Amino acid sequence: MTVEKKKLKGAENVPDGFWALFDDANFNHDDGWGECLIGDESVRRLADHGFNDRATSVVNKTKHALYLSRHGDTEILRAKIKAEDSASMRVEPGEQISNLKEPGLVGAISNLNDAISAVILDKP
Repeated sequence: MTVEKKKLKGAENVPDGFWALFDDANFNHDDGWGECLIGDESVRRLADHGFNDRATSVVNKTKHALYLSRHGDTEILRAKIKAEDSASMRVEPGEQISNLKEPGLVGAISNLNDAISAVILDKP
């Protein structure tokens, strides 16, 4: 299991089996080589990896749904996500969102730009 912060741009550069949070819109393409957090496991506290409240774009190349949330406690997070909490969102396997602050995104997605504190990979 791996979670790593690195300089990276481009959704195409995220390895299969991993999710990625990017500092900037369009997977850091617009602003050069921004930072990115890449992982293949859940992270209860993005602050522990220096990435709390920083994500603006996201890629999910895992085989599982990925949940993004303002909440850091996994048990609370799972309960809130099941209830479709307005402070969380689900990113489907293979899904990419180039700009979390883009108008017109469904539900709470636009409210999570630079506000994500936890990432939960929904593995059985």
